[in-house]
Amino acid sequence: MNANTLPALCCLFTIALVSETLIAQSSDPDAPTLLQSKTIKGEHSSGLNDESVHYYTFNVEPGTLTLTLDIKPINKSDAGGFLSWTLMDTKFQTLKTDVLSAQGSADRQVTDMPVTKKRQVILKSEVSGTMTYKIKLEGPVRFIKGKTRKSD
Repeated sequence: MNANTLPALCCLFTIALVSETLIAQSSDPDAPTLLQSKTIKGEHSSGLNDESVHYYTFNVEPGTLTLTLDIKPINKSDAGGFLSWTLMDTKFQTLKTDVLSAQGSADRQVTDMPVTKKRQVILKSEVSGTMTYKIKLEGPVRFIKGKTRKSD
C-alpha cells in the first residue's frame, strides 16, 4: 500500500458514510426510505419553529405491530419538542397516528396496532424541537427489497 492509498480509502469510506446518512431518511412521500432495520434513530436540533418530516416503508403481516417511541431533550432547560407519527397504507390513508412530546425530560410511548392482513405500510415521522429520538418496531415487520411502492 503506497502513501496515497490510505487517504484515498479514508475519503471513499467517508463518502460512503455520508451517502448512507443522506439516503437513510427520505422527505419524499412518493419515495419513502426502505427500512432495513427495526430501529430508527435521529437527532433534531433546529428548534420548535422548524420540523423535519421523513417517510419510511416496510411490509407487515397479520399479528400485532408494536411501535416504541423514545424522545429526550438535548438540553434539560430547553422546551424539548415533539415527535408526531402516522402509519398509512400505500394510498396514504391513515391507519394510526399519535404525538409524543417531551418538555425538559425524556418520555416514552408504546403503541400496539393489530394487523389483519399482509400489506405494505408507510411510516411518516415529524420531529420538531431540540431532542434525540428513537422509533422501534416490533412484531410482524418484513423488509422490502427493491424500490417500487405497491398498491393495496
